[in-house]
Amino acid sequence: MINIPFSVARTLLCSPRHGKVSVILALLCIACAGCRVSDILPAGSSGSASASSGVTVSDETLMPGVVHRVETADNGTQVDIIDTDLSAAQVVPKVIASHVELSGGKVAAAALTPAEWQLQTHAVAVVNGGYFGEEHADGTKDVVGLLVQAGRVRHAAPPLRGAGSPGVQAGYYMRSAFGVMSDGTPSITWAGTEVGHPQRVLSYAHPTAKVVRGGTEWPVWEAVGCGPTLYQHGRSVVTARQERLVSPEERPRTFLAYDVVAGVPAHFVIGVAASATYSEVATFLKQYFNKFYNSNPEAAMCVDGGSSTQLTYLGQDGVHSPIDTGIAVPDCIALCRK
Repeated sequence: MINIPFSVARTLLCSPRHGKVSVILALLCIACAGCRVSDILPAGSSGSASASSGVTVSDETLMPGVVHRVETADNGTQVDIIDTDLSAAQVVPKVIASHVELSGGKVAAAALTPAEWQLQTHAVAVVNGGYFGEEHADGTKDVVGLLVQAGRVRHAAPPLRGAGSPGVQAGYYMRSAFGVMSDGTPSITWAGTEVGHPQRVLSYAHPTAKVVRGGTEWPVWEAVGCGPTLYQHGRSVVTARQERLVSPEERPRTFLAYDVVAGVPAHFVIGVAASATYSEVATFLKQYFNKFYNSNPEAAMCVDGGSSTQLTYLGQDGVHSPIDTGIAVPDCIALCRK
Protein backbone atom coordinates (compact mmCIF):
# COMPACT_ATOMS: atom_id res chain seq x y z
CA MET A 1 0.00 0.00 0.00
CA ILE A 2 1.22 3.51 -0.83
CA ASN A 3 0.57 6.16 1.82
CA ILE A 4 1.24 9.77 0.81
CA PRO A 5 0.79 12.40 3.56
CA PHE A 6 -2.07 14.76 2.80
CA SER A 7 0.20 17.80 2.78
CA VAL A 8 2.41 16.19 0.15
CA ALA A 9 -0.61 15.04 -1.89
CA ARG A 10 -2.08 18.55 -1.84
CA THR A 11 1.21 20.00 -3.08
CA LEU A 12 1.38 17.47 -5.90
CA LEU A 13 -2.25 17.99 -6.87
CA CYS A 14 -1.59 21.71 -7.32
CA SER A 15 1.56 21.21 -9.35
CA PRO A 16 1.66 22.18 -13.07
CA ARG A 17 1.02 19.35 -15.48
CA HIS A 18 4.60 19.30 -16.77
CA GLY A 19 6.18 20.16 -13.40
CA LYS A 20 6.21 17.90 -10.39
CA VAL A 21 3.76 15.45 -11.97
CA SER A 22 6.28 14.84 -14.76
CA VAL A 23 8.89 14.00 -12.14
CA ILE A 24 6.44 11.58 -10.55
CA LEU A 25 5.86 9.92 -13.91
CA ALA A 26 9.57 9.43 -14.41
CA LEU A 27 10.09 8.00 -10.93
CA LEU A 28 7.13 5.65 -11.16
CA CYS A 29 8.05 4.11 -14.53
CA ILE A 30 8.30 0.35 -14.17
CA ALA A 31 9.92 -1.95 -16.72
CA CYS A 32 6.82 -4.05 -17.09
CA ALA A 33 4.47 -4.69 -20.01
CA GLY A 34 0.87 -3.53 -19.72
CA CYS A 35 -2.24 -5.58 -20.26
CA ARG A 36 -2.53 -5.96 -24.02
CA VAL A 37 -5.36 -7.49 -26.01
CA SER A 38 -3.52 -10.82 -25.83
CA ASP A 39 -3.58 -10.61 -22.01
CA ILE A 40 -7.37 -10.87 -21.80
CA LEU A 41 -7.48 -14.67 -21.76
CA PRO A 42 -4.24 -15.94 -20.11
CA ALA A 43 -4.11 -16.79 -16.42
CA GLY A 44 -3.22 -13.98 -14.06
CA SER A 45 -1.76 -13.60 -10.61
CA SER A 46 -3.81 -14.04 -7.46
CA GLY A 47 -3.84 -12.65 -3.95
CA SER A 48 -5.46 -13.43 -0.65
CA ALA A 49 -6.77 -11.88 2.53
CA SER A 50 -6.74 -13.23 6.05
CA ALA A 51 -10.02 -11.81 7.37
CA SER A 52 -12.96 -14.16 7.83
CA SER A 53 -15.75 -14.31 5.24
CA GLY A 54 -18.38 -11.58 5.33
CA VAL A 55 -16.60 -9.41 7.93
CA THR A 56 -16.18 -5.68 7.36
CA VAL A 57 -12.50 -5.02 8.02
CA SER A 58 -12.73 -1.22 7.86
CA ASP A 59 -15.17 1.57 7.07
CA GLU A 60 -13.84 5.07 6.36
CA THR A 61 -15.87 8.08 5.25
CA LEU A 62 -13.90 9.86 2.53
CA MET A 63 -16.42 12.71 2.26
CA PRO A 64 -20.17 13.02 2.89
CA GLY A 65 -21.86 10.23 0.95
CA VAL A 66 -18.64 8.43 -0.04
CA VAL A 67 -17.28 5.51 2.00
CA HIS A 68 -14.29 3.20 1.59
CA ARG A 69 -14.90 -0.31 2.87
CA VAL A 70 -12.70 -3.39 3.04
CA GLU A 71 -14.78 -6.56 2.87
CA THR A 72 -13.96 -10.23 2.56
CA ALA A 73 -15.53 -12.35 -0.17
CA ASP A 74 -16.67 -15.94 0.34
CA ASN A 75 -13.39 -17.23 -1.11
CA GLY A 76 -11.44 -15.30 1.55
CA THR A 77 -10.09 -12.62 -0.75
CA GLN A 78 -9.93 -8.94 0.18
CA VAL A 79 -12.29 -6.61 -1.64
CA ASP A 80 -11.86 -2.82 -1.51
CA ILE A 81 -15.03 -0.84 -2.24
CA ILE A 82 -15.61 2.87 -2.80
CA ASP A 83 -19.35 3.27 -2.19
CA THR A 84 -21.14 6.46 -3.28
CA ASP A 85 -24.63 7.56 -2.28
CA LEU A 86 -25.57 9.29 -5.53
CA SER A 87 -28.32 11.36 -3.90
CA ALA A 88 -26.08 12.77 -1.16
CA ALA A 89 -22.48 12.87 -2.36
CA GLN A 90 -21.07 15.88 -4.17
CA VAL A 91 -19.26 13.66 -6.67
CA VAL A 92 -20.01 12.17 -10.06
CA PRO A 93 -18.42 9.20 -11.87
CA LYS A 94 -16.38 10.17 -14.90
CA VAL A 95 -14.46 8.41 -17.67
CA ILE A 96 -11.03 10.02 -17.92
CA ALA A 97 -8.71 9.99 -20.93
CA SER A 98 -6.21 12.55 -22.17
CA HIS A 99 -4.43 13.41 -25.42
CA VAL A 100 -6.57 11.04 -27.47
CA GLU A 101 -5.29 11.03 -31.04
CA LEU A 102 -4.37 8.83 -33.98
CA SER A 103 -0.99 7.12 -33.71
CA GLY A 104 0.14 4.77 -36.46
CA GLY A 105 -3.43 4.48 -37.73
CA LYS A 106 -4.79 3.58 -34.30
CA VAL A 107 -6.41 5.66 -31.57
CA ALA A 108 -4.02 6.12 -28.66
CA ALA A 109 -4.14 8.13 -25.44
CA ALA A 110 -1.74 9.23 -22.71
CA ALA A 111 -1.12 6.34 -20.32
CA LEU A 112 -0.82 6.93 -16.56
CA THR A 113 -1.32 4.72 -13.52
CA PRO A 114 -4.55 5.26 -11.56
CA ALA A 115 -2.44 6.85 -8.81
CA GLU A 116 -1.09 9.36 -11.33
CA TRP A 117 -4.57 9.98 -12.74
CA GLN A 118 -5.73 10.71 -9.21
CA LEU A 119 -3.00 13.30 -8.73
CA GLN A 120 -3.85 15.00 -12.00
CA THR A 121 -7.63 15.03 -11.66
CA HIS A 122 -8.00 15.65 -7.90
CA ALA A 123 -10.44 12.73 -7.92
CA VAL A 124 -11.71 11.17 -4.70
CA ALA A 125 -11.04 7.69 -6.13
CA VAL A 126 -9.80 6.13 -9.36
CA VAL A 127 -9.81 2.63 -10.83
CA ASN A 128 -8.34 1.44 -14.11
CA GLY A 129 -10.55 1.42 -17.20
CA GLY A 130 -10.82 -0.64 -20.38
CA TYR A 131 -8.52 -2.91 -22.34
CA PHE A 132 -5.58 -1.41 -24.21
CA GLY A 133 -2.97 -2.32 -26.77
CA GLU A 134 0.56 -1.38 -27.77
CA GLU A 135 2.59 1.24 -25.94
CA HIS A 136 4.26 3.94 -28.04
CA ALA A 137 7.52 5.81 -27.54
CA ASP A 138 5.67 8.95 -26.43
CA GLY A 139 4.07 7.13 -23.50
CA THR A 140 0.65 6.65 -25.11
CA LYS A 141 -1.13 3.31 -25.45
CA ASP A 142 -3.67 2.12 -28.01
CA VAL A 143 -7.28 2.24 -26.89
CA VAL A 144 -9.24 -1.01 -27.25
CA GLY A 145 -13.02 -0.83 -27.07
CA LEU A 146 -15.53 1.99 -26.94
CA LEU A 147 -14.39 5.41 -25.72
CA VAL A 148 -16.74 8.41 -25.53
CA GLN A 149 -15.83 11.86 -24.20
CA ALA A 150 -18.09 14.93 -24.02
CA GLY A 151 -20.69 13.16 -26.14
CA ARG A 152 -18.19 12.42 -28.92
CA VAL A 153 -17.01 8.92 -29.86
CA ARG A 154 -13.22 8.95 -29.65
CA HIS A 155 -12.80 5.25 -30.42
CA ALA A 156 -15.54 3.40 -32.28
CA ALA A 157 -16.52 -0.13 -31.32
CA PRO A 158 -18.87 -1.70 -33.87
CA PRO A 159 -20.26 -5.18 -33.12
CA LEU A 160 -17.67 -7.93 -33.49
CA ARG A 161 -18.14 -11.22 -35.32
CA GLY A 162 -17.18 -14.49 -33.70
CA ALA A 163 -17.32 -18.22 -34.22
CA GLY A 164 -19.76 -20.27 -32.20
CA SER A 165 -18.99 -22.55 -29.28
CA PRO A 166 -21.09 -24.87 -27.11
CA GLY A 167 -23.94 -22.76 -25.81
CA VAL A 168 -22.89 -19.63 -27.71
CA GLN A 169 -24.18 -19.01 -31.21
CA ALA A 170 -21.94 -17.89 -34.04
CA GLY A 171 -22.51 -14.36 -35.23
CA TYR A 172 -22.14 -10.89 -33.81
CA TYR A 173 -21.39 -10.00 -30.23
CA MET A 174 -21.28 -6.78 -28.28
CA ARG A 175 -19.19 -6.09 -25.21
CA SER A 176 -20.14 -4.33 -22.02
CA ALA A 177 -19.75 -0.60 -21.57
CA PHE A 178 -19.90 1.74 -18.63
CA GLY A 179 -21.41 5.11 -19.42
CA VAL A 180 -22.18 8.37 -17.68
CA MET A 181 -25.12 10.49 -18.80
CA SER A 182 -24.90 14.28 -19.04
CA ASP A 183 -26.44 14.58 -15.55
CA GLY A 184 -23.82 12.26 -14.01
CA THR A 185 -26.08 9.19 -13.85
CA PRO A 186 -24.16 5.91 -14.35
CA SER A 187 -25.31 3.32 -16.89
CA ILE A 188 -24.11 -0.18 -17.82
CA THR A 189 -25.19 -1.99 -20.98
CA TRP A 190 -23.99 -4.04 -23.93
CA ALA A 191 -23.04 -1.38 -26.46
CA GLY A 192 -21.53 -0.78 -29.86
CA THR A 193 -21.25 1.96 -32.43
CA GLU A 194 -23.58 1.71 -35.41
CA VAL A 195 -21.94 0.31 -38.54
CA GLY A 196 -21.47 3.18 -40.99
CA HIS A 197 -22.32 5.75 -38.31
CA PRO A 198 -19.43 5.64 -35.82
CA GLN A 199 -20.71 8.62 -33.81
CA ARG A 200 -23.96 6.83 -32.96
CA VAL A 201 -23.74 4.56 -29.91
CA LEU A 202 -26.34 1.81 -29.54
CA SER A 203 -27.41 -0.20 -26.52
CA TYR A 204 -28.40 -3.84 -26.99
CA ALA A 205 -30.70 -6.03 -24.91
CA HIS A 206 -28.41 -9.05 -25.38
CA PRO A 207 -24.65 -9.46 -25.97
CA THR A 208 -25.04 -11.75 -29.01
CA ALA A 209 -27.07 -11.73 -32.21
CA LYS A 210 -27.09 -13.58 -35.54
CA VAL A 211 -27.84 -10.29 -37.26
CA VAL A 212 -27.02 -6.88 -35.80
CA ARG A 213 -30.34 -5.15 -35.32
CA GLY A 214 -32.62 -3.92 -32.59
CA GLY A 215 -30.15 -1.62 -30.89
CA THR A 216 -31.48 1.57 -29.33
CA GLU A 217 -29.63 4.86 -29.10
CA TRP A 218 -27.55 5.18 -25.92
CA PRO A 219 -27.09 8.93 -25.38
CA VAL A 220 -24.04 8.77 -23.13
CA TRP A 221 -21.86 11.77 -22.39
CA GLU A 222 -18.88 9.57 -21.47
CA ALA A 223 -18.29 5.85 -21.86
CA VAL A 224 -15.64 3.15 -21.80
CA GLY A 225 -16.04 -0.37 -23.15
CA CYS A 226 -14.77 -3.54 -21.51
CA GLY A 227 -16.54 -6.46 -19.84
CA PRO A 228 -18.02 -8.81 -19.04
CA THR A 229 -21.39 -7.87 -17.61
CA LEU A 230 -22.11 -9.47 -14.22
CA TYR A 231 -25.62 -8.11 -13.55
CA GLN A 232 -28.25 -6.64 -15.85
CA HIS A 233 -31.79 -5.58 -14.91
CA GLY A 234 -31.29 -6.95 -11.42
CA ARG A 235 -30.31 -10.45 -12.58
CA SER A 236 -26.94 -12.16 -12.37
CA VAL A 237 -25.89 -13.00 -15.94
CA VAL A 238 -22.03 -13.18 -16.19
CA THR A 239 -21.75 -12.99 -19.99
CA ALA A 240 -18.01 -13.73 -20.23
CA ARG A 241 -18.46 -16.49 -22.84
CA GLN A 242 -20.87 -14.46 -24.96
CA GLU A 243 -18.48 -11.49 -24.94
CA ARG A 244 -15.49 -13.75 -25.73
CA LEU A 245 -13.79 -12.75 -22.47
CA VAL A 246 -13.43 -16.19 -20.92
CA SER A 247 -11.20 -16.05 -17.86
CA PRO A 248 -12.32 -18.81 -15.47
CA GLU A 249 -9.49 -18.63 -12.97
CA GLU A 250 -9.28 -16.48 -9.87
CA ARG A 251 -7.32 -13.31 -10.56
CA PRO A 252 -7.43 -9.61 -9.57
CA ARG A 253 -10.68 -7.99 -10.77
CA THR A 254 -11.86 -4.40 -11.10
CA PHE A 255 -15.63 -3.90 -11.09
CA LEU A 256 -18.42 -1.30 -11.17
CA ALA A 257 -22.02 -1.65 -9.99
CA TYR A 258 -25.11 0.25 -8.91
CA ASP A 259 -28.55 -0.44 -7.53
CA VAL A 260 -31.81 1.39 -8.30
CA VAL A 261 -34.33 3.03 -5.99
CA ALA A 262 -37.55 4.54 -7.36
CA GLY A 263 -36.34 3.94 -10.89
CA VAL A 264 -32.98 5.76 -10.65
CA PRO A 265 -29.45 4.65 -9.70
CA ALA A 266 -29.01 5.11 -5.95
CA HIS A 267 -25.69 3.65 -4.81
CA PHE A 268 -22.70 3.39 -7.15
CA VAL A 269 -19.65 1.32 -6.26
CA ILE A 270 -16.23 0.92 -7.79
CA GLY A 271 -13.93 -1.72 -6.39
CA VAL A 272 -11.15 -4.24 -6.71
CA ALA A 273 -10.98 -7.85 -5.61
CA ALA A 274 -7.53 -9.25 -4.88
CA SER A 275 -8.36 -12.63 -6.45
CA ALA A 276 -11.73 -13.84 -7.71
CA THR A 277 -13.59 -15.34 -10.64
CA TYR A 278 -16.30 -13.35 -12.42
CA SER A 279 -18.96 -15.43 -10.69
CA GLU A 280 -17.39 -14.83 -7.28
CA VAL A 281 -17.45 -11.07 -7.91
CA ALA A 282 -21.12 -11.29 -8.93
CA THR A 283 -21.94 -13.26 -5.75
CA PHE A 284 -20.04 -10.78 -3.62
CA LEU A 285 -21.93 -7.84 -5.12
CA LYS A 286 -25.26 -9.49 -4.43
CA GLN A 287 -24.24 -10.03 -0.81
CA TYR A 288 -22.84 -6.50 -0.51
CA PHE A 289 -25.93 -4.67 -1.74
CA ASN A 290 -28.19 -6.91 0.32
CA LYS A 291 -26.09 -6.33 3.44
CA PHE A 292 -25.89 -2.55 3.24
CA TYR A 293 -29.01 -1.53 1.28
CA ASN A 294 -31.34 -4.54 1.26
CA SER A 295 -31.24 -4.38 -2.54
CA ASN A 296 -29.79 -6.22 -5.52
CA PRO A 297 -27.34 -4.80 -8.02
CA GLU A 298 -29.32 -3.41 -10.93
CA ALA A 299 -26.26 -3.57 -13.19
CA ALA A 300 -22.62 -4.55 -12.73
CA MET A 301 -19.62 -5.26 -14.92
CA CYS A 302 -15.88 -5.82 -14.81
CA VAL A 303 -13.33 -3.63 -16.50
CA ASP A 304 -9.72 -4.62 -17.18
CA GLY A 305 -8.37 -7.12 -14.65
CA GLY A 306 -5.22 -9.05 -13.88
CA SER A 307 -2.09 -6.89 -13.74
CA SER A 308 -4.14 -3.81 -14.69
CA THR A 309 -6.39 -4.01 -11.61
CA GLN A 310 -5.66 -0.92 -9.48
CA LEU A 311 -7.45 1.38 -7.03
CA THR A 312 -6.36 4.70 -5.53
CA TYR A 313 -8.40 6.88 -3.20
CA LEU A 314 -7.95 10.01 -1.09
CA GLY A 315 -8.55 9.08 2.54
CA GLN A 316 -8.65 11.18 5.69
CA ASP A 317 -4.88 10.85 6.16
CA GLY A 318 -3.69 10.94 2.57
CA VAL A 319 -3.63 8.99 -0.67
CA HIS A 320 -3.92 5.21 -0.47
CA SER A 321 -3.47 2.55 -3.15
CA PRO A 322 -4.62 -0.87 -1.87
CA ILE A 323 -3.65 -2.34 -5.24
CA ASP A 324 -1.06 -0.49 -7.35
CA THR A 325 0.82 -2.57 -9.91
CA GLY A 326 2.45 0.37 -11.68
CA ILE A 327 0.71 -0.44 -14.97
CA ALA A 328 -0.14 2.72 -16.93
CA VAL A 329 -3.57 2.78 -18.56
CA PRO A 330 -4.98 5.08 -21.29
CA ASP A 331 -8.35 5.56 -19.57
CA CYS A 332 -9.79 5.21 -16.09
CA ILE A 333 -13.00 5.61 -14.11
CA ALA A 334 -12.87 8.31 -11.44
CA LEU A 335 -15.11 9.81 -8.79
CA CYS A 336 -14.76 13.56 -9.28
CA ARG A 337 -16.14 16.42 -7.24
CA LYS A 338 -19.08 18.27 -8.77
